Amino acid sequence: MTPKTRLIVKTLASVPALRGEGPIAIVLDALYECGQPNDWASFLDVLVRQTESLPPNLRFIITSRTVNGIHTASSSTVLHPRIRSRELRSSSHSDISCYFRFRMQQIRLKNEDVQDDWPNQAAIAELTARASGYFAWAVNASDTVDVHCPPKRLSSLLLQPLRDIAELNLPLDELYRAALNSIGDWTDVDFVSDFRAIMAIIIDSPIAISRTLINHLLDRPLSRPTMVTMRRLGSVLTHEHEPAVLVLHSSFLDFLSSRERCGRDIWYFEHASVRSGGRPATLCLQRMNAGLERNICNMTLSVRSTEVLPQNLAYACQSWVNHICINKTYEAWEMEKLAEFLRTHILHWFEAMSILNKSEEIAPMLQRVATWFERNTFEDKSLKELVIEAIDFARRFDADIAEHPLYVYYVALPFCPSHSIIYRLFHDVLVDPPIPLVPLHVTATLGLRTMNACLKRNMCNMSLSARLTTEALPEELAYACRSWVEHICTDGTFGSWAMEKLVAFLRNHLLHWFEAMSLLKKSEEIAPMLQRAATWLEENTFEDKSLKDLVVEAIDFARKFAAEITEHPLYVYYTALPLLPSHSMLYRLFHDSLVDPSVLLVTIPDGMTCLALSADGHRLVTNHIYHAIVRDTATGEELAKMADTDGAAWSFSVAFSYDGSRIACGTDKSTVYVWDSVTGARVIGPLSHSGSSRIVNVVAWSTDGKCLLSGCRTGEVILWSITSPNSNRSITKIHHPGCSKQWNGLSSLVFSSDGSQIASCSRQGDVYVWDSKTGGIVWSVQEPQGSDPSGGISFVSSDTREFLVVKTKERTQARDASTGDLCPLPDSLAGAVGLTRDDPMVNLLIEGIKTQYPEDGKNTWFPEWVVQGEYFAFAGERLCHVVHVPKSLL
Repeated sequence: MTPKTRLIVKTLASVPALRGEGPIAIVLDALYECGQPNDWASFLDVLVRQTESLPPNLRFIITSRTVNGIHTASSSTVLHPRIRSRELRSSSHSDISCYFRFRMQQIRLKNEDVQDDWPNQAAIAELTARASGYFAWAVNASDTVDVHCPPKRLSSLLLQPLRDIAELNLPLDELYRAALNSIGDWTDVDFVSDFRAIMAIIIDSPIAISRTLINHLLDRPLSRPTMVTMRRLGSVLTHEHEPAVLVLHSSFLDFLSSRERCGRDIWYFEHASVRSGGRPATLCLQRMNAGLERNICNMTLSVRSTEVLPQNLAYACQSWVNHICINKTYEAWEMEKLAEFLRTHILHWFEAMSILNKSEEIAPMLQRVATWFERNTFEDKSLKELVIEAIDFARRFDADIAEHPLYVYYVALPFCPSHSIIYRLFHDVLVDPPIPLVPLHVTATLGLRTMNACLKRNMCNMSLSARLTTEALPEELAYACRSWVEHICTDGTFGSWAMEKLVAFLRNHLLHWFEAMSLLKKSEEIAPMLQRAATWLEENTFEDKSLKDLVVEAIDFARKFAAEITEHPLYVYYTALPLLPSHSMLYRLFHDSLVDPSVLLVTIPDGMTCLALSADGHRLVTNHIYHAIVRDTATGEELAKMADTDGAAWSFSVAFSYDGSRIACGTDKSTVYVWDSVTGARVIGPLSHSGSSRIVNVVAWSTDGKCLLSGCRTGEVILWSITSPNSNRSITKIHHPGCSKQWNGLSSLVFSSDGSQIASCSRQGDVYVWDSKTGGIVWSVQEPQGSDPSGGISFVSSDTREFLVVKTKERTQARDASTGDLCPLPDSLAGAVGLTRDDPMVNLLIEGIKTQYPEDGKNTWFPEWVVQGEYFAFAGERLCHVVHVPKSLL
């Protein structure tokens, strides 16, 4: 038994508990960096040959470059079914970007004075690009930044040529020396000769070069085949563009070009030889300008070809941005190559990246180019504008470009605005068909994709008080909104993928489309278009039958609220949608209770004579014949029925106490009652007025719940004490002057916060403030103004002062509660005023309710509406609507 067998196999096999555990992973990372090639080979040989004797729950994960020895041992694993070998060729750029973000965050947290947004995304992108997929460079670069002043060091790192940063290069030089020392016998003349011949060709090429081309460029035969030596060089070469190879990182080139850094003549290459043959960026551009063209692989729209791009062209397409952004300045002739590429071949490059299955990299690569243009000064500013437009184009049509390389011309390009740079450069009417001639399933799907991507609520950031006077939708979105029904109804091959897009549109964006059609002044076309869609759904067989039901419901919605949708695009959400039944599909799909008004309909067949909301707005009390009924304002569910009144008295006024525990009621028998709001039991009553007016039409509670006000239409007001069932409850009687049963009845009563004052108001609008103990007038405003009959007076208090707010239909005024003088309300109390009848949202909803329920007559018995915080209740003769208006709309 060899020492390695005893160390590895015997040790692991001797631990009985291992077999009873779950899967155990043992990771051996970067094996090629340890020991010598013979050590790697023998170590792997032990694992390969002895795995059957190890516990079956062990999993070995070994990562390494394919240097000699490792490659030989691992390639023998095909004989062992328990062993799998995977060659990882995908780019590590995204992993390195994540690593840089993580390391920079660690550095930022250690330095509290560094700004939270340091470093910006451009710096992370530049670091990632300079790393070129090489983690060792990324680690050392991060360590270099982790110094006394990280922002200064990072700026220096990004501005200096990499070869000039000694503290970054020293650790890498040690790594390169160790890697080179381990790849072969440097006393072997033949090995050294083959190494120098191959490396001279590889480092002389600024872009990836294939093994076939290396053999072609050799000026003499090698002692052994090229692949034998190149396998030994796996630790310093990258095979990402297999079968082409490239030097691992530019820092390795700098290492080889400095005798001082590499330390051995056999590793040293003249600096001129390292960069001969032109700069990589220029060579990439030349290669793309010469090789890219429209439909480079002779594909058809119906079939995506499996053809591949030539290796050197594929490398240029994937690498030109990295090479471009390394340098700040270019000769004029080099910039001409860049301008030629952007103006002649940028969409051909989109096609090539789709062929390479790399279309998701287009926008990030172009973003780096745009940043590079921003940092450097070039006379031709239009190039940057073209790149920025191309970024938006790539993002908007990313799925289409990925699906088929030719869709960049036949699906995406026709939907560009005709004035755009890309459209003017690449649209050829002799080649690009107009949109109606694009394959129907493609056009229908793209229209749905465009709407799914672009439609959203309030897409033009409008306010309810102002409407845009010009169309503000992008041209391609406007076209999609107007034509999607036409395309789906004339398409005979609507596949499952396209159906998914239709489902997503109907369930997520149907009302957003209503808004868009209103913006386009085409709202009258909504119902006819949806009728066509419903007929199409009827004629075709789809598993999801609810789609047709949704469309049919939307047709009725469009017709019912046609005027509102036409008047303002946002009315579809704020004045139409809230009036739908809460169980309807449109309501459940599109109503957002956090931002949209909610409306509950309560029907009282025998008519209503009173109405009130609890302080939190969650409960509503109305009368039903001889009883008062409490309901939940969210569901309409009956919560409690109040006890009978004496003599079958009807309730004509109701009010919740501030804590919500009790309800006061005034009747048509000049009496007042108090009930428990939860059980409905009578707590107090009847309390009797003088009889000057039969109807007690106003009741109000003190904030502490100890006193109660009741008032008749004729102006008689009584202050009651309700703390003791046996005491003389009547404390103070007052009379509001000028009140009459018919034309100027008493409309509002309210206590001040401490109960020391009472305010009363008539329908005519004259206001009196009284001393609650003496019944004397403190001040009054007797000029007729017209009041808000919802209880248009209220006391509000600041830390130092109390105000009486008087709401009228024309305006809202604040007066000093002690003097009656007009005064501005402090900003801190602005929200305490609450909803008013002339509030735009309140008015819209009430008028909308009236329009939708014209059969409900006007209520003449009590105020048309009552308000409490974010809630108001609006009633007609037999229908009551409880409305919740979210704070965002107040």
